[in-house]
Amino acid sequence: MTQTPQYPCWVRIGVSLAIAFGACRGGSGTGASGGSTSPAPAGSGDGASSSNDGGSLVTSISKDGVTWTFSAPVLAGEFVTGDYWIVGPATVTAISPAPTNATPFLNGSVVNLPTSNGKSPFDSRLNDGTDESWWFDASFRSYPPVSLKPGDSLVSSVSLATPASLPEVMRASDKSCSPVRSVSVLTVLSSGALSWATELVQAANAAKVAARTL
Repeated sequence: MTQTPQYPCWVRIGVSLAIAFGACRGGSGTGASGGSTSPAPAGSGDGASSSNDGGSLVTSISKDGVTWTFSAPVLAGEFVTGDYWIVGPATVTAISPAPTNATPFLNGSVVNLPTSNGKSPFDSRLNDGTDESWWFDASFRSYPPVSLKPGDSLVSSVSLATPASLPEVMRASDKSCSPVRSVSVLTVLSSGALSWATELVQAANAAKVAARTL
């Protein structure tokens, strides 16, 4: 009699993760150009092609006011959080709005957070009633072209025209001291997000078949 394989807990956890990752979508919106991030028929759009792992080839991606433009089409998709992923390596040739390279250093971008000293590279106008600009460190700022490899995350910000002009998250009657309006994250993977989910589901199905084999 064949023994039933004993699958470790990570396989069972993986099945749950597969359900979550399975909800990852190549994009339900219009956040990418060169073809939207939703799967598209091959040859449709400008450089877009369909893919069976949940992504589409795109030349740029926009998220919350930030647009990243690539040197060549990249496979891209969208996590359930609404944040975007691409398959790397890749090179970002332009970021809009463009990060400035002089005081007050607006619209900062950085590859991989946190920074080694914990300081912010996004905007130097840090002031909560006293000057807190010492928390800013321009040395961590990234300017195009930005080379990205799997495992990297590019974090790009949009600066406010006037600092302290947005309400606090938990106290709308108060103003936030942040000079930044929004921050967007681009994650670089070694393969499409849905391919991970597919592998987990396949492993789960194999476990079910094996369990029935006595």
